[in-house]
Amino acid sequence: MGLFDKKVCDICGEKIGLLGNRKLDDGNLCKDCAKKLSPWFEERRHSTVEDIKKQLAYREQNKEAVRNFRVTRDLKADNNYHVFIDDNHQKFAIGTKMDVETNPDILDLSQVTSCRMDVEQDRTEEQYRDQNGEMRDYVPPRYKYSYKYKMMIGINSPWFDDMDFQLHNFDIDANDRGKIMAVEQIGNQIIAALSGGNMAGNMNTGMYG
Repeated sequence: MGLFDKKVCDICGEKIGLLGNRKLDDGNLCKDCAKKLSPWFEERRHSTVEDIKKQLAYREQNKEAVRNFRVTRDLKADNNYHVFIDDNHQKFAIGTKMDVETNPDILDLSQVTSCRMDVEQDRTEEQYRDQNGEMRDYVPPRYKYSYKYKMMIGINSPWFDDMDFQLHNFDIDANDRGKIMAVEQIGNQIIAALSGGNMAGNMNTGMYG
């Protein structure tokens, strides 16, 4: 076979375009089949064709779990992420929407192994423009600080072991106290919801807690 011969998807049997191949450990996967995998799945390159077939079967079964899911709490981050809770069935999902088309993974709350809020600080040195229009450093140095908040959630699942996501789209300026407090509040609400009150040691009081 030539270098640029079209490959065939080992899942659906369709031909794969030049830039559409997703390499597996022992075969090939087309982009359409890859889209059906869990968005939290990160081990595709090390997965076999059989592994992918099993996960896709699980993803089809998950659609029924989505249909049966009843949202009793919706914890929305300051972006498109939602943490959906079904208190009646002790289940949850993390995604942008709760519908069959999006098909967010439905998990038992008991599958959460850890949950914490991570805060990353970024520091940028400030400068000023002198009388000649040249940029100069302050002496002593002055810095501008900003923060990124991320949820770090450990999961006991055959398909993935973490569900990490950022709580906002853009870095938060250190002086924006209201935004910081709002993000920390939703982060701690997520921790409480996913831990069932049993992970108090993972609660993060943040910058102003």
